[in-house]
Amino acid sequence: MTEKPSAADLAAAIGVWLKESGGRDPYLAKVAVNVLGIIEREARLAPAADAEEGARLAALLGTEGDLDRQRRELCRRIRAGDFDQGAARDVLARHLRATATARIAIDNPKWALTPPS
Repeated sequence: MTEKPSAADLAAAIGVWLKESGGRDPYLAKVAVNVLGIIEREARLAPAADAEEGARLAALLGTEGDLDRQRRELCRRIRAGDFDQGAARDVLARHLRATATARIAIDNPKWALTPPS
């Protein structure tokens, strides 16, 4: 799994840019505004998204625990082929779609996942 920058890291990068450039570059100013939007959505939406993901993982894996540990366990089981067949594969696909949709709502809500045909 790929680590993402924290909200604090993003805000710090914007602060450095503003100090160094005074915000004069229009393109980078637009990037900064978009980053601030991500920070706001992360604060507002991530707690519920993480709780829902954790609940889905608990049901899928039959285990409780911290979200990072659950994610690592899911990856381990996918590599082991535990979800290669039938209903387990369908449940996994629904979980991954819900997780991706929640993440996109935070990172770039203009993008939408279309339902499978």
